[in-house]
Amino acid sequence: MTDPIHRLEQELAELRDRSRSLAESLYEADLSYLRTLGAAAGQQLILASYRICTHKYPERFLALPFMERQNLQQALRQLARDLAEQLAQNLALPIPKPERKQRIVKVEAIDRPKSSGRRSANGADNEDNEGPSTAEMAAALAAAFNSLVNIESIELEGDDADDAEDPEETDDETSDRLRNANASNANSSSERDDDDLAADPEEEADSEPESDPEPRPPAIDLDAGMPDVLATLATHPSRVLQWHRSREKLTNKTLRAQSHQANELLRSAGILPRKLPPAMLDIAAKGDFDDFTGNSPNLIELIMQGEGDDDSDNDSDGATRLVAVHLRLSEIHFSNPDLKPQRAAIQQVLEQLDQLRTRYEKVQHRQAIASAESAWRSAWFED
Repeated sequence: MTDPIHRLEQELAELRDRSRSLAESLYEADLSYLRTLGAAAGQQLILASYRICTHKYPERFLALPFMERQNLQQALRQLARDLAEQLAQNLALPIPKPERKQRIVKVEAIDRPKSSGRRSANGADNEDNEGPSTAEMAAALAAAFNSLVNIESIELEGDDADDAEDPEETDDETSDRLRNANASNANSSSERDDDDLAADPEEEADSEPESDPEPRPPAIDLDAGMPDVLATLATHPSRVLQWHRSREKLTNKTLRAQSHQANELLRSAGILPRKLPPAMLDIAAKGDFDDFTGNSPNLIELIMQGEGDDDSDNDSDGATRLVAVHLRLSEIHFSNPDLKPQRAAIQQVLEQLDQLRTRYEKVQHRQAIASAESAWRSAWFED
């Protein structure tokens, strides 16, 4: 005997109310945590910049005129204030939509015997009358895949692979069959590396310059209650958990972006080498170097082999050295003991949400079963 549908619907309604209550608790805990984190991160950004100017490159800082020192300090203080505000405002940003992966679909041609030795009554091979050729079947499969997913390139493998040109070598000489199969993607470039096509969208986003994690709307009054992006998801525990995971990713992106901005300010002022290879600042901002931090918190020292610029710190072997700002959550937490209990409060709400999600999905599944059985009975009749 299945559960009554109305009772299951009532239970789901109670679980949705519970989910909304936990979403409100999670938002309040996140807001308190991010405000404390923003203040601590701003202080650590100033402290890291201070150590670069006074301990790592003191001669360059002393070479600046007094007004330029003040301008640099004022810009760094403003950057610290922006960091604190952005970390809290991340709670109101929409959940980023992942980009569709671009991938290569390899259609493998079936290797059939060249000749079976059997002939039809008119003397022709049976294979000639069995249907379309392998190449035609491969082209048809490619066209079908193109209608379902976004495909940049299709590769044929097997006996007919030699008949088609490699799409990475040329576009103009691609065979007619492949051009028709790729008609939906004719305007896209086919000269791409396989690694780029198979890359995860999130990793591709991380590989771009960290100027700003997301386009930011005007500042929202976070004390007025849950923002719209969370309010629309609050009754579904799995979606609330997804929202929280996206906030954590935005927090890390914001720290990397502001680290990059601080390094750019120091480079523009002449503290860091002006002709520094751009790749070094990108690595300093985006790399995960928690195991190679040394004794200076939120700083990273990079060494690039090769001939450097005239104003770079070069060793006798030609290696370029760079000490740059690299804010890390672990070191910001270590600097502020108030963050630990706030983080524990968030974790407690997350555990309750996860338990609620499991229960919600089970009741939802039971409701689907009861509704399906009811639909079966309503459509059934005896012959």
